[in-house]
Amino acid sequence: MIPGVFSDLFSIFFPIFCLLLCVIFGWVFGFFSGMVPGIHVNNFAVLLASAAPVLYVFGLSPVTVSIIILSCAVSHTFHNIIPAIFLGAPGEDTALLVLPGHRLLLDGKGPAAVRLSAMGSAGAVLASLVIMIPTAAFFYAAYPYLQPYMGFVLFFVIILMVATEYSFQKKVAALFVFLAAGFLGVIAFRFEDTGILLSPVSFLSNSGASVLMPLLSGLFGASQMIVSFLTESVIPDSKNSVETFPQNKFIKGVFNGTVTGALVAWIPGVSSSVAAIISGFFIGKKSRNTGKNELVDIKSGGNESDGNESDGNESDGNESDDNESDSNRSDDGGPEALDSFERNAYIDSKNEEENDAKEFIVTVSAISTANAIFGLLALFIIGKTRSGAVVSMNQILNAAGISIDSNVFAAGNLELFFLFYITILLTGFLSYFSTIRAGNVATGFLKKINYRKISLTVMVFLFVLVFLFTGFYGVIVFVAATFIGFLPIVLKVKKSNLMGVILFPVMLYFFGFR
Repeated sequence: MIPGVFSDLFSIFFPIFCLLLCVIFGWVFGFFSGMVPGIHVNNFAVLLASAAPVLYVFGLSPVTVSIIILSCAVSHTFHNIIPAIFLGAPGEDTALLVLPGHRLLLDGKGPAAVRLSAMGSAGAVLASLVIMIPTAAFFYAAYPYLQPYMGFVLFFVIILMVATEYSFQKKVAALFVFLAAGFLGVIAFRFEDTGILLSPVSFLSNSGASVLMPLLSGLFGASQMIVSFLTESVIPDSKNSVETFPQNKFIKGVFNGTVTGALVAWIPGVSSSVAAIISGFFIGKKSRNTGKNELVDIKSGGNESDGNESDGNESDGNESDDNESDSNRSDDGGPEALDSFERNAYIDSKNEEENDAKEFIVTVSAISTANAIFGLLALFIIGKTRSGAVVSMNQILNAAGISIDSNVFAAGNLELFFLFYITILLTGFLSYFSTIRAGNVATGFLKKINYRKISLTVMVFLFVLVFLFTGFYGVIVFVAATFIGFLPIVLKVKKSNLMGVILFPVMLYFFGFR
């Protein structure tokens, strides 16, 4: 009797234990890939997919390996905010967060920015529950009609990307960066079809590594690491103050981010950063136009930009320091040069700018997480893969005879999707708290380490990884991508224009140039 009870309990709780263990493994991998600049979540996805046969020997199944990859992808969308804000080393998804994040960081509010990002990502996980069924129903019915026009949809997205630059010269530069990355992508994908990506290591020769590994590692990883290696990163002290943020702006940011991330997840080649540009049309321009002069204002009048906590008393105290400092502040156009009415208007304006920056952080974080969630849904609804993580999951499942076939209601597929969504919820729960904790300790920790050594280590790691999985041809692509990755930095345009490496070839594909 008793052995039978234990056997029944074991059969019930052991699968739950395995699920939790796989979620934790993926969460840790995502924490690492998010925290270390230059390491893309696709790197872990390819590694796990390549190592799947070995993992099966240790008792893991194709489904549990897929759970690890999915958990890693979701965890990454939470934690990748930290290097973007504290180190100025963004990834593909967080490239647009550097300026609004830097605005808050300079005012000693780096941990607050991380906390907002975690809330935005967690909000997207919960909001996806609300819009998942109507979104799935819409695209299940509409995608067959939209697919013939997908080339025009992508062309419109490209026009939006270039149009968001703030001058004609910047638009031309952005178009140049986009086309440079685009032609690199065309050449790289064309040669990939010839089977030229060969690993020098025999057991990795059939890993199925994509040319995306050297492309993305060079464009968004190595190029940024070289810049970080050649410059000195200075982490300011953080303030221990309670931040306020209007609830309506938070809800608006989560809603815009989740809906935008959900919609673009069905469009091939459109990343979270591109989705953020689209969503940016619905957010205050100040959060997206953080320039040098505005950063100087934060430094000179930072006490006035503490959100709703500021009432102008601090500025009055600073006014009485000495006449010389008052004169300097007046010359800079600070609030001390104004009368009380104008000073209050100035403070309100700075508060509005700060709230716009906070809303933008919430929105972009929600987009990134929603994109990961609905990219998985796209596989089940229309049978299309929209991210490296989902590609790896699909390869593993297909190799094991588990075919999604764009029918979520097929035998076992609905249960599999529910299992994957439980994985998303659990990972989101763990990642929310770990991201906030990491943001709180990041300032002190990053002050103690040599960031240049980290940058050099990551560059070497990426080079070795590319060589092991894609061989000499992959290294050539990696080097070329690294040089092109410098273009946005030199020309001072958005790094999201580098997504032309995927958008341009995909657009040509839908226009019939194959």
